Amino acid sequence: FPSHDMSQGGKALDVGCGSGKFLNLLKFLGWEVKGIEMSTTAAETAKSKFGIQVFSGELAACPFEKESFDFINISHVIEHLRNPVEDMKVIAGLLKPTGVMYVETPNILGAVNADGLQYWFPTDSPRHLFLFSPKVLREVLTSVGLAVDNILFSHVEFAEWEYLYKLEEAEGKLDLNLRGAIHKLRHAVRMRKLRNRLLYFFNKSRGNTIQCWIRPAARPE
Repeated sequence: FPSHDMSQGGKALDVGCGSGKFLNLLKFLGWEVKGIEMSTTAAETAKSKFGIQVFSGELAACPFEKESFDFINISHVIEHLRNPVEDMKVIAGLLKPTGVMYVETPNILGAVNADGLQYWFPTDSPRHLFLFSPKVLREVLTSVGLAVDNILFSHVEFAEWEYLYKLEEAEGKLDLNLRGAIHKLRHAVRMRKLRNRLLYFFNKSRGNTIQCWIRPAARPE
C-alpha cells in the first residue's frame, strides 16, 4: 500500500476475496474482515480455513451494513463485473464517509498492449468483460460518488504468453512445446520488453496496471 498507512486497523472488506488469503493477512494485522466472492468453492475455503465471513452472490444482495467499512479492496475485480457502474455504486455505499478504497485493474492504454489487444494477456476473454483507461476508470468511480485520491501504475508483462498465443494461431494448434516456442520467439520478446520498459520509464501512465486510492466524495452541506 504505497500511499496509505494500513496499520491502524478497522473493518475491511475484500471484494473478490478468493480463498481469503489477503483478508487473513489483514486479520493477522488486527483488522475485522469480511469478504465477497462469486465462487462458492473459494468462499467456503475462506470460511473453513480462515474463519472469515464471506458472502457469495450478487452484489446487490450482499447483507453488509451500509457505510460500515474503513477499507475496501477491489483488486482485479472491476473488469469482471457485468455492470461496473451499478455494482460499484453498491460497493461505494458500503464505505464509511472517512473510509479508503483501493481499486486495481488492467490499463487498456498500457505499453504492453501495443502489439494488439487480441493477444494481450489481460484481455482474458470471456472472463474480462470491461477494460479501462485511467480516464474512464476515474469517470466510473466519480459517477458513483467516489473521489480518486491517487492513481499509480505498475509494469508487469507476459510477453512470452502473448507471443505464444500468436504462434499457436499461426501454426493452427494448441499443443506447442513451450520451451521450443519461447526459444523461437526469444529475440522478439526481448526487444518488446526493452521497448515497453523504455515507454514505461518515460511515461508511467503506460504501465499495464492501474492502481487507484479512492475516498468518498465530499457531500454538499
